[in-house]
Amino acid sequence: MSKAAAPSQLSPVRDFPDRVPAMLVKELRQGLRARLFAEAIAGFHLLIIVLMLPVVSFASGTESSGIQRLVWWIFAAVLVLLLPLRGLSSLISERRDHTLETLLLTNLKAGRIVRGKWLAISAQVLLTGLSVLPYILVLYAGGGLSLPASMLTLLRLIMAGLLLTAAFVSLSWNPSWMQRAVPGLILGFFVMNEYAWPVVALLYDSNAAAALNAPWRGPAEMIAAAALICILLSGAAQRLAPGVENHQNLPRLIALFLPWLAWCFPDPILMQSALIALILVSLTALTEDWPLVLPPGTGWQRQPGMAAGWPHGVIWAVTAWGTAMVPFHWGADAGLFSPALRCAAWLFCGRLLLWCGRKKWSRSPWWLAGTALLFALLQSALVLGGQLLHLDLLTKLSTAIPVPLTLFQPGGISPALPWIAALAGGGCLLTALITLARQGPSPEEPA
Repeated sequence: MSKAAAPSQLSPVRDFPDRVPAMLVKELRQGLRARLFAEAIAGFHLLIIVLMLPVVSFASGTESSGIQRLVWWIFAAVLVLLLPLRGLSSLISERRDHTLETLLLTNLKAGRIVRGKWLAISAQVLLTGLSVLPYILVLYAGGGLSLPASMLTLLRLIMAGLLLTAAFVSLSWNPSWMQRAVPGLILGFFVMNEYAWPVVALLYDSNAAAALNAPWRGPAEMIAAAALICILLSGAAQRLAPGVENHQNLPRLIALFLPWLAWCFPDPILMQSALIALILVSLTALTEDWPLVLPPGTGWQRQPGMAAGWPHGVIWAVTAWGTAMVPFHWGADAGLFSPALRCAAWLFCGRLLLWCGRKKWSRSPWWLAGTALLFALLQSALVLGGQLLHLDLLTKLSTAIPVPLTLFQPGGISPALPWIAALAGGGCLLTALITLARQGPSPEEPA
């Protein structure tokens, strides 16, 4: 056999097919070969095997039940929190290594870069989720848990991990570690406490699990997760993209029609997701920079409310919140009308307040979000002053302060709060229309 014929008989190196995006291939190679991922997954499986030994050895019912709960809590912590945490350093690492400009100079757009980052970490979450299937079968054989309920619980944990990964990737663009770590920890605690732990606990509560496994619950959760993931990734792409790209049209359409879609489902989780989507898109739309040249797009993408810039964002926000009050009031969760009204009043009052400060404040969604804390402090001061001075007037005034911190806790609505929301929204709309009439970016296509 000749030396030239020898290489042709060797088996070819198996690699990703050419149809897989290059950005995804790059992130998958770096992520799966990372030492941190390999060591974390090896330690995770070693810990689970040690904990599963009493179940395999047919331990007593009480001891086996406690071990099963502990194993499921570890599943939730790894899939929902530990693996998605890598997303907090996904975009900032490219920025620090000065490789982001090189990626943007290629044919890759900002949306594909962000989606590649998210898909790479999501693939690790999915791979880890598939690797725990043998443990679920052992738990089913040893503890008598329902196998379909266990599979649905695992699917919900994976879905929560994918959603939290998108949130962390969207936060990773911020250069300050405080702006990444603090919201990331708050989001992680909120998702674990309000969703992951209750989902695991419902495995051992047959009555509550029946409501969780209702026919409409699964589609509602999938629609809510897909909508929020799209909004979060588009927001990250908008901050990453140059001025000639516009990634806000799709999130605005989703946030505009999601409350009406949630109205058709008899499950409150989709309505709650619609409220979160409106808040996320409004924070960006009300503070978006106004480009000198409009990004390219079709006719409807240049209409008022859909084009780039904060004046169009104000028009969209007034339209979206005004129309969303109907499904919030008569939807499956009528208690969300009060939080939705408080959030609308907070956003528009906060926008008016930022116009009174420095110009850079009105261009940052972080400053707009920070006005919620300012309103909360003002409300606390009025309540404390009313109690110390025995003045009921101050206590009544405190109910009119738009504080959105109690997001999903229904409460009484002050008679003045709808008027405050309407007047603040009207003031923002009037300012946006005057600004559009006086000056505006060039409608010509950029070169």
